[in-house]
Amino acid sequence: MGLSKQREKRERQLANLIPCKPGETRNPGGRPKKLSRILDAVLSEKIPHDKKRRTRARKFVESVLDRATKRSDSLAKEVFERSDGRSKRRSEMSGPDGAAIPLTLEGIDERIAALLDRARARSNHPNS
Repeated sequence: MGLSKQREKRERQLANLIPCKPGETRNPGGRPKKLSRILDAVLSEKIPHDKKRRTRARKFVESVLDRATKRSDSLAKEVFERSDGRSKRRSEMSGPDGAAIPLTLEGIDERIAALLDRARARSNHPNS
């Protein structure tokens, strides 16, 4: 297909687009989650001939926790991160002796200048 035909085709496609109205959603449910529905259905089933009358989900969770406590592996972490999402990680940074980090533009400029001086000194060093 020539360049002009491609351009014409693209212009026709763009002419057919209808913008969304404010507050309108074209695909509110998103892409169908077939595998999730199948997993939900299977995991909610009762296990036949189970004396404790557990669901497959209950037995799965019990076996994962049992394995994780006995082997101390990452299986439980992987399963729970994928089902409930990763836990939020918080980190705190502090300066020397736990004090606040002094952060000013002048301090940053001074630190950059000092690092550049060190880099220049290293590049001029005869043994480098």
